[in-house]
Amino acid sequence: MHQESDDRIKYLDFVNRQPHVPIFLKAEWLDAVAGNGKWRAFFYEVNNNIVATYTVYETRRYGIKVSSMPPLTQFLGMWADSSVLDKSLYHRTAVLHDAQRYFISKLDKYNYLTSRSSHYIDCFLPYIEADFKVSPRYTYRFEAIHENDFCNSLHSSQKRNLAAGEQMFSFERGTDPEEFYSFLRDSCEVLGRKVFYSYDTFQLIYRLCIGKNWGEIFSLRDESQDLTTSIFVVWDQADAYHLIPVSKRGRVSGVPYLISKLLNCLPKSIRNYDFEGSMISGIERHYRSMSSARRIYYAIRKTPFCKLPLIN
Repeated sequence: MHQESDDRIKYLDFVNRQPHVPIFLKAEWLDAVAGNGKWRAFFYEVNNNIVATYTVYETRRYGIKVSSMPPLTQFLGMWADSSVLDKSLYHRTAVLHDAQRYFISKLDKYNYLTSRSSHYIDCFLPYIEADFKVSPRYTYRFEAIHENDFCNSLHSSQKRNLAAGEQMFSFERGTDPEEFYSFLRDSCEVLGRKVFYSYDTFQLIYRLCIGKNWGEIFSLRDESQDLTTSIFVVWDQADAYHLIPVSKRGRVSGVPYLISKLLNCLPKSIRNYDFEGSMISGIERHYRSMSSARRIYYAIRKTPFCKLPLIN
């Protein structure tokens, strides 16, 4: 326990010195989403200086030790010191490869592992050489939000939705979290689905983000003051994330209008709005219709000889 505490302090100190680290790799976020599992970090050091870290989320499935993705967490795994990420392509890749080979040796204890790297980490050859499966994914983003007009990034159908939304809905920030979660649960039930994380987990994340000014719930209401569209947005130093969107099915989508309003409420340091891209075609098309850029990131997976069901 003492070693785990020391490692957490060590990790917290490292992450707090990084200007671009995603919110999902912050120690406080990992504490909130860990639930019945636990997270830990490995450190690659050169001359007693931390060069890179690798975070894992440990659980046991079917009696074996696994590292999977915790709920509501877009990225997990490797992060490198800003001095490494700012190097030339040749030198950055050399350092990242050395760190990855070191981490692969540490990850041998897990029978199954899955993680998703931030798009800031852009090389993976050592994983491929070690027989990990590396799969490209992509996310859509509206970038340089203070310099660009969001309306110009919209597909014509979304421009119509934005214009209609301005006439039909009223904008609200700071929506009550209990009302938001009830709206989410009811919307999922209409679709025959269930929310895959508990209210307790959501509440931990919400309280963390409100307390740190890392997020807020933004909503639209109709003339009856009922919620029609809500988004729980979280952010780090430079990027905001479309974490939990909820909408009523209707003739007009309120999403474009809501995003156009909430962009003006984000901290001035935020440069990009990330839709947390999906590989599901309908959702991908929806996010593409409101974005100005597509960014590639990678999923990394290590599997045993036998396949394990129901592990994401």
